[in-house]
Amino acid sequence: MQYLIVSLIGYFLGCSNMAYYLAKAKGVDMTSKGSGNPGTSNAVILMGWRAGVLVGFHDIGKAVVAVLLAKLLFPEVQCAGETAGTACVLGHIFPV
Repeated sequence: MQYLIVSLIGYFLGCSNMAYYLAKAKGVDMTSKGSGNPGTSNAVILMGWRAGVLVGFHDIGKAVVAVLLAKLLFPEVQCAGETAGTACVLGHIFPV
């Protein structure tokens, strides 16, 4: 049960997409312009380098938070950090 909770924490943190949030706030449709991918490179193309840096830091930060949060909440689970980190990557690639 603890591994499931750790996996869900990582997965749902991974589903967070700063490029989507910024594009929505600025009124930019990332799926029909640029490369069509709601990621860092398309954020740079459509919204500038500052948006790209913010999106990149968010992507790295959400993985760090997932690992640290899992280790903090479940110190007795042997591979909590690794499980949350893997789930975060899967949430990033396959968001809900």
